[in-house]
Amino acid sequence: MLPIGLLVFAGVLSLAGFVALAVERGEPVEPSKRLTSLLIRESVARTFLLLIRPFGLTDTGPVMDVRTEIPRSTPVLLVPGAANNRSALGFLRTFLVFRGFAWVWSINPVHKHVGLADAAKQLGASIDRLCAEAGASQIDLVGHGTGGLVAAWYARHLDTDGRIRRVVTMGTPWKGTKMSVFRRGKLGEETRYGAHILDDLAPTARTISIWSPDDPTVIPTSSAVPDHGVESVEVESAGHHEMLISARIFRAVQAALS
Repeated sequence: MLPIGLLVFAGVLSLAGFVALAVERGEPVEPSKRLTSLLIRESVARTFLLLIRPFGLTDTGPVMDVRTEIPRSTPVLLVPGAANNRSALGFLRTFLVFRGFAWVWSINPVHKHVGLADAAKQLGASIDRLCAEAGASQIDLVGHGTGGLVAAWYARHLDTDGRIRRVVTMGTPWKGTKMSVFRRGKLGEETRYGAHILDDLAPTARTISIWSPDDPTVIPTSSAVPDHGVESVEVESAGHHEMLISARIFRAVQAALS
């Protein structure tokens, strides 16, 4: 009964997001095959991520994956959004490992109860650890949702040693999101649409934003496309949580890192 209950819960949340997205665009909220497909995929993704959440409650350290035949030189640090933990990035990690990325480390979110600046400072400890373990002078950051904002903040304001080679974000509200009214605490305030704290995130490292015009969490979806020197990769018909289990998104991440 638990999976069914979670699916219903996820379905209600997803439907609310798609309705809010339609209202924001001034579109009628009408049943259609496309909307039904988006709703089902996003609801299933949310449910699945909730079910595997216990597997990511404990942090692990960075370890080189021995399955990699031709190791790439740049380690990758995966940063989840506040609503998930490192288990949500496990599929992306596996995808990258089997494509030659030997050092791929997913961490738990560091910004659930603090603002972006403090979260970026905490992220710095993980960056130092990965560089030390891998013996690397630079790493790549990949963030989902608000995790992308934390990664971007670190690269913009704290990367004094040039340790960040590249930043890749997935479904990240660079200009904030109207859905943050449902998020409590300092993070909710700082990620509201139009929040001035997000104005100064112009990247110093190469930055790629992977986003979808059908993301029911980033509203308006144009918020996922920054105005300041960030490359944009649009993927149609992909929900916010669906991005974490989508091969299309994984391939886009791989291309961005390569």
